[in-house]
Formats: sequence, structure tokens, C-alpha cells
Amino acid sequence: MSIIQRLAGGADFVLASTAPVDTDGGKPRPRYVVGQKLDELVQYLKNPPAQLDSLVSISIPYILDAKLTKCSEPAYLDAVKHMHSGLDDRKLLPAQLEHLLTLMARLGSGNDFSSRVQEAVIDLLYKDLPHPPACYLSVLHQAGLNLNVPLANVNYAYRTADGSYYNPLFPTLGMAGTPYARSVPSANCTPLNNLPDAGLVFDTLLRRKEGTFKEHEGGMSSLFFAMADLIIHCIFDTDHKDITKNNTSSYLDLSILYGNSEEQLNGVRRHDGTGRLWDDVFADRRLLLMPPSTCALLVLFCRNHNHIAQRILDINEKGKYRSVDSFSDDARKAQDDEIFHRARLVNCGFFMQVILADYVGAILGLVRDGLPWRLDPLMTMRRESHEFSPQGEGNVVSIEFNLLYRWHAALSAQDTKWTEGLFKSVFGQDVDFDKVTPTDFKRVVGRMFGQPQDPRTATFTDYAGQRLERHPEEGAATPDGAGRFADADLARVLQDATSWRAGSYGARAIPAALRVIEVMGIEQSREWGTCSLNEFRHFMGLKKYDSFKDWNPDPVVHKQAETLYKDINNLELHVGMQAEAIKTPGPGAGLCPGYTISRAILGDAVALTRGDRFLTTEYTPNNLTRWGFKYSHVDPDDGSVGGILPRMLLATLPDHYPSGSAYTHFPFLEPAYIRNEMRKRGDKNLDRYTWDRPAVPAPLTVISTWAEAVEVLDTQKARFVSSYPQRLKDVTGVDADSKLLARKTLLRLAPRLPAYFASKTMELINASPVTYVDADTKTVDIGRHVINLLPVHWISQQLACIALKTESNPLGTEYESDVCDMFENVCRYVYLDNDTYNHFRLQTDARKAFEHLTSFTARKLRAMTGSRISVSGITQTLSRFILKEDDSTPFLRALLEGSDGADADTLAAHLFAEVVPTAAHFSRIVMQVVDFFLGSDEEGDEKRQAREAIVALASQCTAEADKQVMKYVDEALRLEPAVSGVYRTASAAAVVGNQRIEAGQRVYVALSAAKQDSSVFGADTSTADFKRSTPSSTRLGLPDSGLLIPQLFDRILPRVLGVIFGLKNLRRAPGQSGVMSSFTQTLHGAPEKLFFDFDGNVTPIPESLFVEYDF
Repeated sequence: MSIIQRLAGGADFVLASTAPVDTDGGKPRPRYVVGQKLDELVQYLKNPPAQLDSLVSISIPYILDAKLTKCSEPAYLDAVKHMHSGLDDRKLLPAQLEHLLTLMARLGSGNDFSSRVQEAVIDLLYKDLPHPPACYLSVLHQAGLNLNVPLANVNYAYRTADGSYYNPLFPTLGMAGTPYARSVPSANCTPLNNLPDAGLVFDTLLRRKEGTFKEHEGGMSSLFFAMADLIIHCIFDTDHKDITKNNTSSYLDLSILYGNSEEQLNGVRRHDGTGRLWDDVFADRRLLLMPPSTCALLVLFCRNHNHIAQRILDINEKGKYRSVDSFSDDARKAQDDEIFHRARLVNCGFFMQVILADYVGAILGLVRDGLPWRLDPLMTMRRESHEFSPQGEGNVVSIEFNLLYRWHAALSAQDTKWTEGLFKSVFGQDVDFDKVTPTDFKRVVGRMFGQPQDPRTATFTDYAGQRLERHPEEGAATPDGAGRFADADLARVLQDATSWRAGSYGARAIPAALRVIEVMGIEQSREWGTCSLNEFRHFMGLKKYDSFKDWNPDPVVHKQAETLYKDINNLELHVGMQAEAIKTPGPGAGLCPGYTISRAILGDAVALTRGDRFLTTEYTPNNLTRWGFKYSHVDPDDGSVGGILPRMLLATLPDHYPSGSAYTHFPFLEPAYIRNEMRKRGDKNLDRYTWDRPAVPAPLTVISTWAEAVEVLDTQKARFVSSYPQRLKDVTGVDADSKLLARKTLLRLAPRLPAYFASKTMELINASPVTYVDADTKTVDIGRHVINLLPVHWISQQLACIALKTESNPLGTEYESDVCDMFENVCRYVYLDNDTYNHFRLQTDARKAFEHLTSFTARKLRAMTGSRISVSGITQTLSRFILKEDDSTPFLRALLEGSDGADADTLAAHLFAEVVPTAAHFSRIVMQVVDFFLGSDEEGDEKRQAREAIVALASQCTAEADKQVMKYVDEALRLEPAVSGVYRTASAAAVVGNQRIEAGQRVYVALSAAKQDSSVFGADTSTADFKRSTPSSTRLGLPDSGLLIPQLFDRILPRVLGVIFGLKNLRRAPGQSGVMSSFTQTLHGAPEKLFFDFDGNVTPIPESLFVEYDF
């Protein structure tokens, strides 16, 4: 740490100490800002916001015109507004869109300058296309359309099967079965007979010569283009009987999964009251002709829907869903419809976020450059005139963009080989690709798709040509051949696609096997009367090409094109975009297609998302549910550099996509490429990822009986390795065995701790009650303001010298809630990280908490050993003058005396490792025990009598009485386990019960199920029996550290419960406040209880529980 950084730390300490104690419910002002700004400056100098010329040209006018008055508009906004004035996209102008996007990305989402530019850019891109379109390929006859009648008496928004009513005022706008729009009316008079033969055009300008495959310059993986396939087929499905019509809707509604009609939709739905789809189905059979990764990725979106629907049902946010066997057919249908439609909204929102975060993030090179910022076209904003920028107006896709998305050049070498194999399987092994005609192709496809097929039995091949098998669902009434695909098969296909580099765009890059497809595309574009390339460029605000050389400097290409088309203004749109010179990787450029595609694709992405009311005005927690809304939003700190697709990979293929794998976090980029890019820019997270392909895991073994659980966690625990020690070392650098010094010192305090915790519990209760008006009743959040703060106060004030900011210590620097959050993050990472999606963020937060909190302890220890005042100790020097003497001195002195010369940082790390990771664990146990004994109205007397017995026993303050209290606690924890289950890995082969477990195999011990084992706990295991004879190892699965050390836990907990249960007429607060916000999910066949925090995030640790008492 430099001298400047230490000085910044001292300045931050002073600022934090002067912050108010009571923030009045608002967020406290940012603290530790000096050090943060210093870090930002260092990163700024290492990685400037944009190329120097761009930064100077754009920023200087902004700086000089700091007032930002209306009559003196900043130059950067003016540049955006005039981008339609014939921009020469070949020149790297300061105002070029890519440079502006890069500038915004490097400045970040919290920057006002960046936000102003983003609003202008979004407004610009949305205006690329008219809303609604002014021109269509054929007349729209509304009378001939069968509009679905919206469901009656529903209080939620939902997507119709055919895309109707997306604009309530114009219900057919963008509906399936309606005509394409025409964005650019063409004035080109070249006779069709004068245009070159489509086959000749392909053979001279588009065809990839054998052996000339060129890898994608921007490192795009094949899986990126599988996602592109899904997007393209979602919004384009030309009716081959009437090519003016689009058989799918013009919205990103996952119609490829759900279908475009009620008939298709009903074919994929279960209709069983759960809102789920059949296993691994999708409605659009066209995808079966795409490379295997396309189908595999779509299957994951099917699984994602079912994951969402099950979670919505489990959470039951408004308490109205019931067991599907408990009501009438009509009620079951109504429930199924609601859960299905809400789950579809969430899934489509997730699909949209994958497009914006992962797909567009890769297109702009943001993932490659380590920038988590993303363009947000969904944002609500006002223009300078105060009018709202339009949202949710509807959309109609156009023929120009249908042609833009013909990206066959990007097929990887392996995708090309698979495609050739597909053609040979339907046309014969000796097929000559040059001789396959459009008529031949249509005849074969018609034969393949002529007969309807049950989507439950449809299947596809992997890259080796092996057909993926379905495995029937146990007990389900499904046809033969239905069921789930094996996770390993899907993962193999998807990881193959990630590991293979896609092909490069450009002239002469399309595989010969696709000749017939390209010929059909060229002929179709002519039949549509599509505009020329130059007409489209003019429409997009780009400079028209003056010559063929201007269009593509390669003489071989531009001379051939000149021979075919004579005049640059005759160059067709489809051919011109495919054979245009391509961009090179750089700021804002990751996809690297031709220049025209590069500009137009952004406008289309904004139109598709911003024009959809279900992704904008109806994209709310009320429609998606609170959990669904959070689930479909990006966590920028999850290790995926602003992506969200990893969340679905981890949710649907958890055993095959480990957190921290490059295959998980960067699926759209070839791993070797992104690793090299991270190394070149000196990314500090490089070593946090694994770069080898994930190994195929051994099958997970589930342990659900008590005897087997004891074997794994006790009798044979040496053979079953926990991840806890390694995670603890990962955060603190401390080996589990090295904590003995801190533990020995801690155990010396044991006799004094029961009294301290009893006193502190009452102090916290008295500090935060809400008193009823004209009533002798108080309400307190016993969870948030008492139980969760108990370990915070004890560790901070008695052990670690963390300067809490309280009424009694207003010059402290740390708010109680902040320290509580840090303790929770450490606990979740080390002990409760069952949801692997949160692993990366929790690891980051735990390391930050360690560095921050141990700095207090280390400074105190250095001061106690007589370190001299210096720049390096400036914060400690300031703290001596600002803060009063704290109560940690006796403990830290005892720690120093037994330290055998260990330095301050080492001692601070050992203390942290011993007490902090289990602090939130302790609070969860206490809160669940309190919640259990508060009981319900139906069991009021029984639980009240138990509370009275606990109070009486706790008041005796004897070891024997405490032992009796812990019997009550153990029975409560048997019925409401603090840990539902734990994972272990076999270090050697072992036999547990009847199961043989091989070395390296993972085991899940389902404690929630094991604690219901009737062979051990008696016949009526679901009922509380406080006289039940239970094994001494009832607390299996709990760590033995900090406050959970039995010598401490068994003496402290009775005192805490005695104080809480001793409150006069203690009872739950009325309504939802008196109930922990929780739900139960099924994990490996056993129940697991989870909770919600105040921000709507799912957490294993409860946050709030209000109680009332009289005074």
C-alpha cells in the first residue's frame, strides 16, 4: 500500500466518523470515497475511458460547458443528434457510435455524463425505424385474422399465443400471420432481368472456398451464433405460400419455445395446475435443422420456464396458490394459466436480458474488455421537451432486417461439418451441393415437416451425429419416447459449441453446403422488391458508397461485384451486406461483421426491446412476481462481466457448469481467446477462473437416513471432505487448524459470556421498539434489530475493535447494518453457498469484508504493541483521538500474550476466521428457534408453555438447567433445521449404508429428511415432543467454530431465549410482519427453507421477525 493510499485511508476514516448515527431511513452518504476515487483514478490511468482523440474531442466541450444550459448544448450530445447526417462509418470519428458506447461503458452506469449520452443514444437508435411502420408488403386485412380473446377477470398482464394485443390500440400490430414491414421503399429501376443469376452471385462473391475457413477475429464462440439462431427464428418465419407474411410475431416472445397459436401452445403445456411445460420441449420444428447447440440452448429455456414456474408456485407470493389436487378443474385451470403466464413473462424477460447483457455485450466487445456496463434501451426517460420517449408502442419486423440476419458465414468448422452431414442424410451421401435446387430443398423439408409431431418426443443429434435419447419421467402419463434429455448430453453439446471458434464474416465465407439457402434468399429479396445496399445505408444515416472499391477494398471481390452489378447503386442489400468489408476488433467492436450490419443491428435491438410493452411498461414485479423480476435482472458482480446467461446454465445444468469456470461465465467467447484478452489487459480476476473444460461429474449420492448421515458427518468424516476449510482459507489465508490460538483465548471468556449476551439482548430490545399510540404495547423487529445484531456487537466491541457507530459511540465509522451484511456474506460464502450462482459475488464480498474488518483489529494490535506514529499508521493515530477506549482491549491483550510473536495481521486473520464466519449462522439458529416457539394460533398453549419452561430454566443460570433448555432447542432444530443439507466429497472409496461411494464422488446429506427418520426419532416425527430421546449428534452439519462451539453455544443460547421469551405477553406482530418471509423448495428430493431480504433477494438467513409485548 502506497503512502498516498494510506493518507486516503486516514481521510476516509475521518469522513466516516462524522457521518450521522441516525440516517432517518435514508441511505447514508457514500463513505470511504477518497480511497475509492483513488482506486478509480489508478484504473483510469491503466485503462483510459476511450481512445485519446475521442476522449479529448468529446469531453473538452463538455468540461468547458459545465453549466449544460439549454441554449448551449454540449458537443457530445450534438454529435449524437447528427449521426443521421451521412456518417462515414469507415472513419474513426470521435462521434462514432462505438466510441460513444465505449466511453459510456468505461465511465460506468453511475456517471451523470454517461447517463445523458446514453439517453441520447437510445433515442437515436429507437428512431432508426418508424413506429409504427408506414409501409407493408401486402394489405393487412384485420377481418380475416382470428384474434385471440384476452382472458377475462385477470389482474396480470400476459402475452397472447399469437402476439396480438401487444399494442392494445392496434391489436394486430406485429401479430403472427401479418405482413412484413418495408422500412425502405426502393427507387431503384434496374430490371430484374438485368440482375445476375443468384447462383452466380453466390459462387463469385459469397462461397467459401474449400480449406479457407477463417476464425472469427473477435473470439466469438459457436454458441454465440446458436443464440443468434434463436433470436432470428423468434422474429422471422416467412410463409412459403405467401412470402409477404411472417408466420411468427415481431416480438422477442420466445415463440420458438411456446408456439404462435393456441394449438402449438397447448402442445407444450402440461395444464396440471403448476404452470409448467412438458420436459425439454419446444414448438418450432425449424430449429431441428439448425446445429445441435441451437436446440440444446432452447431446451434450457424450456427448463428455465419450469424452474421459474416451480419457484413462483413454491413462493406463493400472494398466498392464493394451492395443491393441484385440492380444487376443481376450473380452479386448477385458472391457477395453471396464471402461473404459466407469469412464468412466461419472466422467461421472456430473461431471454431479453440474455440478448442485451450477453449477446449485445459480446457484439460491442464489452465482455472482452471487462466492462459490466450495458446499454439499457428499456429505460423510461423524458426528452428535453419534457415529453416521454416512447416505450411499448409495438413493433413490426421488416424485410430489410430479415436479410440482415443471414449469418451463415459465421458457421464454425464443426457446425459446417454437421450441416454437410445433415444435407447428406436427406439428399443422399453423394449429394452435389451445387446441384440442389430450391425446388429440391422445399420438397425435402415439406416431407420432413409434413406430418405433425408431438413435441414431447422430438429429438435431435449431437455433433457426432448421435441422436439424443429422452428418459421418461417417473409416474408421468406421457407417450413413448417422451421425457428429459440427459444433462450430460446437453452439456456436452453446449460446451462443444463454446470451445469452438465461430467463422469470420466477409466475402467468400459462406459454406458451399448452404448454396441453395443463399440462392433462395437472393431470389426472395428480389421478389420482395427490396432496396439496394446504398438505399439502406442512406436510410440508416450512413454515407452511400461511391464505388465498389469503397464497399470492399479487396480487388478480387470488388472487381467481381462490379462485373456483376455494373453500378454500386445496383448492389443488392443482401449480397452487399454479406460481402462488405468487415470491421476489426476494437473499442465497441466485438462482432466484427460488415460496417452496415454493425450499425443497423443496434437500432434493431433497441426497436425489438423498447417497442415491446411486456419488456417495458408491463415489465414490473406486480406482473412477474417480486422474485421473478429479480431473477430476470443482471447481477454485475457475478463474475460474468455483466452477463446473465450463466444464471440459467447454473440453474438448469448445475452439475456440469461449475461457478468460476470460463465455460460458465463466458459461454459466447472461446475460452482461450478471452483468457488471452484478460491476460493482456492485466485483469485482476484472471486467476479466479478455471479454463479447462469442466470434467464430467460422478453422479451425486443423496443421503437421507439418520444412520447414513451420522456415518458421513461423524463416524467416517475423515473420508468425506468438506469445502469449508478451503473456503475459509480462500478468504482469510488461515488453515482451519491454525485458529487454535484464537479459540483458546475465546474459551477463557466462556464463563462471562452468558451474562453479557443476556444483558446485550435486553439492551437491544429496549433500544428499538415501536410503541403503539394509546396502548401499553411495544413492537420490535426481534430479528433485524436484536438477534442479528447480537454477534455484531459482541465481535465488534468485545473482540475485534470494530468501530461501530451507535448512539453511545457517535464517532464510530461502521453502521451496525453494514457490519451485519458483511458477516452474512462471509457466512454464506463459507458455509451456506448451496446456490452456486451467488458463489463468485459472495467470494468477492467475503474477501472485501475480511480486508476491511481485520484492518481495525490489526491497527489496534499494532497500537497495543507500541508501534510508533507514522504515515503507515495514520488511521490508527486518528482513531486514538476520535474514538473512546473500547472493550476489546482485555481480549486482544490475552491474544497477544499467547501469540508467540505472531504479527498483528496474522492475529487479526486468525480471530476473524474463528468468530466471523459463524456469526450469521448463530443468528439464523436463534431466529428459527424463536420463530418455532412463537408457534401459531392453533398451537398457542403448547408453545406458550414451552416458552415459560425455557424462561424458568434459563433463570437458574446453571449448567444442568441449560442442558434442559437445549433439549427444547434440539427438538426445534430437528423440526426446523438451521441447515437443510450439506455437501461432502469422498476422498476415498467408502460404503455408507447400502451405497458404495467412489473417491471423488459428491454426497448430499439431506438433514431435513434425516431428522424425520422414524427409526431413530419415533413414529410421529412431524410433531414436537420435548421429552423425546434424541441422539447427542442432533446438531450434525453445524460448524464447530465461534459462537457455535458447544461450550459457548449451549450456555449463551439459553440466556438469550430466556430474555426474549420473558417479555410480557410475547406474541407475533399482526399480519405478515409477524411471520418470517420464507418459502420451501425441494433440493435433491428434500425440503430446504429459504428467506427473502428487504430487497427481495433470496437468502438462507432470515432478516426480519416482528413481535409484540406489553409493558
